[in-house]
Amino acid sequence: MPSPSPPPPLPDPEDDRRLAERRAARQRSATSDTKRPPATTRSAPTWTSKLSGRAWAIIIAAIVILVVVIVGTLISRDSHDKESSIKTDAAVSTLQSLLDGVQHDTVLGTCPFGSMSSIVGDVRGDLTFPATPTESTPMIHKADASAVDEVRCSVSTADDRVHASRTMYVYATPVPKGSYTDYLTKTLFDGAKVKLEDPVKHAGGTIYAYCLTPSADVKGGCGADWVAGDGSVVFGLQVSGGDVTAKQVTAALQHELATIVERFGSDATTSSTPSTDSTDSTDRSGTTDTTVA
Repeated sequence: MPSPSPPPPLPDPEDDRRLAERRAARQRSATSDTKRPPATTRSAPTWTSKLSGRAWAIIIAAIVILVVVIVGTLISRDSHDKESSIKTDAAVSTLQSLLDGVQHDTVLGTCPFGSMSSIVGDVRGDLTFPATPTESTPMIHKADASAVDEVRCSVSTADDRVHASRTMYVYATPVPKGSYTDYLTKTLFDGAKVKLEDPVKHAGGTIYAYCLTPSADVKGGCGADWVAGDGSVVFGLQVSGGDVTAKQVTAALQHELATIVERFGSDATTSSTPSTDSTDSTDRSGTTDTTVA
């Protein structure tokens, strides 16, 4: 008869305690993993982080120098513009004194811009004459109600078998009201075909250049008018007859402007007194009319 099997061992309390501890440890580990922040990715160092302190100092110094150069250039340019601006106070005073009280076209004793032959010689590099020109009588041209009065001198060559006559006008006027381009096209040269160039800044004012297309009533030619920046006065130069461009007349005016403004302001009041002679006056568009002062 076989011997009976031994009874199963009783459960050890220590085993239950250790099992409970392992379960609790696993739970704590799972909870800790869910609360742990995600791992951060370290970015690659940029080129700026690799620069040494000396390199940074050189870069900053270069930027400072560049800023100083730019500011200096702007200041210098502004100073140059102010220095090159033409003063017109004396010229405005002369123009007012010449036009004051004038009721009709009037002959002047001498040209208030100086010798027209000298002006022709001064601008020879920009404009040429086919022969020695003759100075015409200087005039105050009285305009109608829609235009402005004009102090004008001119010089011309005669027609010959080879060359057509060429005339140069130099003039000063008050600044008309409104747009100057409208004045040129709609008032001064009313009815003529006028081609305007883009305005150009010069000597503290603006140059408006234009050309007139020849027709049965208009001789044609090109001109350039400098309008002072303060809107006080206009000085201009126009050439009619022969081949001429607005660029050439503009260059001639730029070359001679300071001189004629200075002469007009300093000499005209003593040398260009109006007289009472009658004369034949030729309009700048080429039309001739006889007036009596």
